[in-house]
Amino acid sequence: MLDDDFLYTFFDVAHCFLSYSNYALAQDFE
Repeated sequence: MLDDDFLYTFFDVAHCFLSYSNYALAQDFE
């Protein structure tokens, strides 16, 4: 279960990071 919790947390953080990166890139292309 610990591994599952870690994976879910990791993917949640990765999703937030990718969302921020996409937002930053969109601002650069404005």
